Amino acid sequence: MKTLELIKGRRTIHSFVSTKISETTLTAAIEAAIHAPNHKLTWPWFFIRLKPETRILLAELQVQAKAKKSREPMNDIAKSAVRSKFLESPEALIVGIKKDADPARQKEDYASLACAVQNLSLYLWSENVGSKWSTGGLTKMPETYKILGLSQETHEIDGLIFIGYPKNVPVKPERPPIDQFYHRV
Repeated sequence: MKTLELIKGRRTIHSFVSTKISETTLTAAIEAAIHAPNHKLTWPWFFIRLKPETRILLAELQVQAKAKKSREPMNDIAKSAVRSKFLESPEALIVGIKKDADPARQKEDYASLACAVQNLSLYLWSENVGSKWSTGGLTKMPETYKILGLSQETHEIDGLIFIGYPKNVPVKPERPPIDQFYHRV
């Protein structure tokens, strides 16, 4: 597949089939990620592959968070829906960056993480594997850091990436014309 076709064709996948992803594909996706540009070659990001038992703990934390936000008590069906949405994909990664005291460096590091996630997602897509980068409230909760054994002083969790073969692929959204983004002065 040509690069531009791959970029234009990639979609965020919201539902997955249960087929496992090969270790080779996951490893190659991480390898693609570590080739992302990064200022001064610091490789500021990290990826944590979640074990099934860790995903269950995080799914329960997500249920608790949703229940706190809900105006009404959540019934078992609603709790199950939250769990299943979280656990549906065959694989999940936590992504983030190491904290830096310099705000400019922190901004560069986050930009580098975004490039790494794009590399990872494009590689997966080239293998017909979908992904979704989710940056919800779970990533900011102290309990999440505790479950993962990370310190909020030294690390910043910037999302979860759900990975799997797509159950369905969303329709390509209309894109604005290039002249809205590209100018000469």
